[in-house]
Amino acid sequence: MKIKPKKRGILIAIGAGALVLGGGLMYFSTVSNSGEADNSAVELPADVAETNTNKNAGAGDIPKCGAGDIVLTPITDAESYGPADNPKLQLSIENTGEADCYLDLGTSQMVFEVQTGTETVWRSTDCQKQGDHRNVLLKPEKPLKTAALEWDRTFSDPETCDSSRQPVIAEGAAYHLWVQLGEIRSAASAQFLLQ
Repeated sequence: MKIKPKKRGILIAIGAGALVLGGGLMYFSTVSNSGEADNSAVELPADVAETNTNKNAGAGDIPKCGAGDIVLTPITDAESYGPADNPKLQLSIENTGEADCYLDLGTSQMVFEVQTGTETVWRSTDCQKQGDHRNVLLKPEKPLKTAALEWDRTFSDPETCDSSRQPVIAEGAAYHLWVQLGEIRSAASAQFLLQ
């Protein structure tokens, strides 16, 4: 589930950081491990992306990406984590079509979800204060990759955003990371263990 080494990766910064491409910077909203979003200013180079706060706005003559042309891949920084280690989660998005297209990569569309068995124990949007919309140009075979989002190994629930959260079960328990962008969901999960 890793990006092919010969392909050029692009980094979408969700924590502190930025995308550097041809001298341009791409800033996205910061997201804490509780799922809260801090909508910061956006600076996008014209040849990389078209930014519009209107979710219905297009990107000129460039078509919106079809779900069949988009591949989402969940990524974790390890396969097993010790008791003191928090998983770092990432999302890779790739346009597998033959032409440029655009897609809303705003925080209102992006979801990281951790499951064990059939139970969802944590979702990045549970306590997100306000999502935004960012129409971004996706070029074929040039994947975008989010900066690492650290999960604090706790349960999430929209009703517990302002209180302390219970830690999930560890001791070798298996968890699966799924990612979603709007209606597009990753075809497979990334499994990891918590010790």
